[in-house]
Amino acid sequence: MIENGSGASSTYANSQTLRVGRHSNGYNAAALLKIPLSAIPQPTNSRVVNAELNVFSDLNSDQSMPIAVRPVLVNWNESANSTTYNGVNNWTQLGGRSIGNDVGLYSDIVETVTDDWMNWDVTELVQLAIANSQTHLSVMLYAPSSTSSDALLYSTSYPTASKRPWLNLTWSSGAASTPTVAAVNSLPANNAVMWDTNSHAVQANFRPTMSWTYSGSNITAWRLFILQDANDDMQGLYTYDSRVNTSAFDLQNLQFTPPSDLDFSEEIRWMVQPVRDGMIGPRSSSSNFYIPTVVGGEVNSTDAHLMIQEGSMIDALNYPTATQDTYLDSGNTLSNQGSSNALFVGRSANSYNTASLRSTSLVSIQLSSVPLPTTDRKSTRLNSSHQIISY
Repeated sequence: MIENGSGASSTYANSQTLRVGRHSNGYNAAALLKIPLSAIPQPTNSRVVNAELNVFSDLNSDQSMPIAVRPVLVNWNESANSTTYNGVNNWTQLGGRSIGNDVGLYSDIVETVTDDWMNWDVTELVQLAIANSQTHLSVMLYAPSSTSSDALLYSTSYPTASKRPWLNLTWSSGAASTPTVAAVNSLPANNAVMWDTNSHAVQANFRPTMSWTYSGSNITAWRLFILQDANDDMQGLYTYDSRVNTSAFDLQNLQFTPPSDLDFSEEIRWMVQPVRDGMIGPRSSSSNFYIPTVVGGEVNSTDAHLMIQEGSMIDALNYPTATQDTYLDSGNTLSNQGSSNALFVGRSANSYNTASLRSTSLVSIQLSSVPLPTTDRKSTRLNSSHQIISY
């Protein structure tokens, strides 16, 4: 399925290959797969504990392009093209690329290979499909919109049966129910800025505790995900599992504290997922917080230093917004220079040849825009604002 351009209106249900990535027409292509779960006889008193989707990649595929497997959220059929998912109803976005409407968050992402099998972990998707009484595993193989690479994968119509897609399921003895309720992220609050409140300096907290609430019951483990890029999940996820990272989780209070500094990005986006006896539930809606750039530090046990510059702590938020400035010019007394991108001091900027005319700059820095120390000993040198006048 091609999102736009030449071939976008066509259907490819009988094609021997599935194209994923940048098509020759310059637009992105994605592949749809639907595997009947109800046609597979499930052993009694058992549960699926592992599921792996296997698709063969052609010799002419580009290498090392990430391809994600995502659940399709609409009931598509083989009439699907770039506009409609069933020949009648439209995708939210051309090519079915709207995450959250056409497709969901990916369960796994792998890089392309040539002339070999590609394998995706779809355990989460299969378990949820069975729990929701869905008859099929319905997925999209999805490449980044920015990719310039292309992969050619073999479809269920490929002549050599041994190279057609297949799903490998592993069952374990003993039935168990899949959690169907998602947790709700609690703290940090959305868009909160994380400061180290244990320091007498203004410093970032690189290991803030995350907490959530849950209305379900009998959860035996939790998984927590942090996006490597808060605005692009195709860059990958950092995954923490309470069965592995035991010391990072407080299962009683539903809290997680990172075992290492979150110093890879200023914006951190995270979500959490319940697990019951190996059965994986739905992920929570994501929330985000910010880790500011280091602009201060401790000098010794009592003193600290801090640099306050407009927008220097968090680029995305232009934080802090602490400074107001302008200049006054006796050569142009009625003009407001508050939006000027420069400050002038000395001889008039407007009447430079008249020696008696002068420019004066005003700068105000609002210190209350950052979380300054609150104890008397450490705040006596600071005022709520400071104004500088230069002649």
